[in-house]
Amino acid sequence: MDILKIYGYGKPNLEKAIYSEGNRVLLIRENVIKLKQIHFYPFYLPKEFIEVAGDKQISVTLVFDPPINKNRVDYLGATMETHLFKNVAAEDVIKAYSAVPTDTEEEMVPKEIIPKEIKLHPGVNLRKKGVHQKGIKKYKRRPDIDGDYPLVLVVICQNRWIEDEDYLQDYAVLVTIEHSERIDLYNQIRLRNRERVEISLEV
Repeated sequence: MDILKIYGYGKPNLEKAIYSEGNRVLLIRENVIKLKQIHFYPFYLPKEFIEVAGDKQISVTLVFDPPINKNRVDYLGATMETHLFKNVAAEDVIKAYSAVPTDTEEEMVPKEIIPKEIKLHPGVNLRKKGVHQKGIKKYKRRPDIDGDYPLVLVVICQNRWIEDEDYLQDYAVLVTIEHSERIDLYNQIRLRNRERVEISLEV
């Protein structure tokens, strides 16, 4: 954590940021989101990622460019955060979030699906302090993930002081799925996710 405070996420690697490999897959989405809105992105992992022994990693990267005011303590006009859920239907995640207000500074995870969250490192409260956020989950053993359910990525936009109710926030989110063994993750993930699904919720 101290190293993270000194040099952030490290030196960027352009090729890794924009290209997939056989056993390292990037899922990229550029989008716009309204203030106080939530986007949901369900996607499936192939059984090879879950069952084949080896080191595995899932990471979520979010970047956005809100208005800023250097004269304010809360200098970001809007904040964003991401959460990743496993072993739960996308419809259940959406239903849980439908009753959650977006004007809180706390972690926005509905009580009923807290056990389903994949805890990324660093935690969301540290990640959401900046406009370039990255969270990582590493697995040394078989992950407790049921491949019959999708992983559900939740992207949340919260307003701080923007007065324009029609403001749209640009963002890009990237999920990286990586396995140490030379397995064909790329084609398996492409086959399981032929339809790109995006669901929005305004609360």
